[in-house]
Amino acid sequence: MTRVLTLLNHQEVLALFGPLIDGELSAEQEGDLRRHLGACEGCRAALARYERGVELVRGMRGARAPRGFAERTLARMRLRRAHGAKAGFANQVQTLLPIETLIPMLLSIIVAVMLLFASL
Repeated sequence: MTRVLTLLNHQEVLALFGPLIDGELSAEQEGDLRRHLGACEGCRAALARYERGVELVRGMRGARAPRGFAERTLARMRLRRAHGAKAGFANQVQTLLPIETLIPMLLSIIVAVMLLFASL
């Protein structure tokens, strides 16, 4: 059976970067992607930036809980238990994600989004 050559557009190529890096593409999908990359300098450059971003994220040290995190969390839980679960949304978020944890998470998300948009 003869296979019809699949032509990928730039958006489809960008969407395949993650599965490519993670080894999740079929041989056929990877072949289609590699053919496009062979002919498209812009997508090759975007893939190089994406791979660099992945390297940077993978090279980060594991996140550690800030000093006193466990104690503060237990104190919040005791306070909540004592006063009931009528805390507002902001208090609930602060309980689940203290600012010391939330800021690094948000910064990581911002960097990832910036890298993604830089590759477009």
